[in-house]
Amino acid sequence: MEDGTGAGVYCENPPIKQSFKLNDNCSVFLAEIFAIRKAVEMVKELESSLEGPVTIFVDSQAALKALKSWTISSKAILDCKNALLEVGDIVDLCWVPGHSDIAGNEEADKLALGGSQSIDLPVESSTRPPKCYYT
Repeated sequence: MEDGTGAGVYCENPPIKQSFKLNDNCSVFLAEIFAIRKAVEMVKELESSLEGPVTIFVDSQAALKALKSWTISSKAILDCKNALLEVGDIVDLCWVPGHSDIAGNEEADKLALGGSQSIDLPVESSTRPPKCYYT
């Protein structure tokens, strides 16, 4: 990507708006997996104050399929699956179509764009391009 790669997490209640800058060589797929993991980690931090299950809306069918698969193709997917296992039944993942004027999804996309273009955010080192990038 010309501006780099970013990820975003948006929530109305509790109010969360967070952008992340990823390694410029990361794919959009890895950015989606990273954002899911970060959202799950935020839920875990707030677990004691939650009044019920939390639904994380994701516009990447590929990311959701990778997380449901028995085959783990990257450390990013493994880390995300482990985070989901830690929170158990309090988190549900739900697919929403991207670029369909769904307010929360549009906000998350803006946050991801902001992360990709930011020069002030540190690069998240936990997400790296897949091994095939280096061969």
